[in-house]
Amino acid sequence: MHSEEAVYVYERVLSGELKNFSPYFFAPERRKERITTVFKHLIENKLNMTPEKALNELSVSVFRKYKLQGVIRHIHSGGRISDRELCIKVLKYVYPSLVVPSEEDCALSLYKEILEGKVKSFPKGYFSESSTGEKKAIACLKYLCLEHLSLNKDVILEYFRNMKNCDAEKFLRKYKLWCAADTLYLTVLSYAEAAFLKNYDVNF
Repeated sequence: MHSEEAVYVYERVLSGELKNFSPYFFAPERRKERITTVFKHLIENKLNMTPEKALNELSVSVFRKYKLQGVIRHIHSGGRISDRELCIKVLKYVYPSLVVPSEEDCALSLYKEILEGKVKSFPKGYFSESSTGEKKAIACLKYLCLEHLSLNKDVILEYFRNMKNCDAEKFLRKYKLWCAADTLYLTVLSYAEAAFLKNYDVNF
């Protein structure tokens, strides 16, 4: 009965009969159930998608089109993340058993697009959450050095240690990672040490 009620209210929002969901509609005691219901209704009934297909094809613009952008704040209200990561968070919330890319994989996918010029930069505040932000930052620096620039892993730290501070900053600005260093680390060298002092086992 609760799920039918949620779908009924959502359809009224979509038709314009209601301007938006009531502030009380997603009250804590029913929030998970109702959010799951309306997103499943959109994905499975209106878009005719499986969770797996939605993972590959959905975008935040679709959620905006179907008036669910405001609902997403109940799922993610932390630091800034990419639209791709936001979609993944929504789908994982709605379908807990769905296998999704890791946060590091999402960061690398975005970083590759930045290096290719398809995306201008990381979203503002992208690395601001200390635990996940550092994982993303380290994954990106490792990719830059080991894959994109093909630096010898045995001399990477020495490479950064020999750089003047201004040159190190220019280096990271050139490769769009200064925002990570500036957000999380005191120096570029401390960023490099966080990435390379432990191990080099990274799969790209």
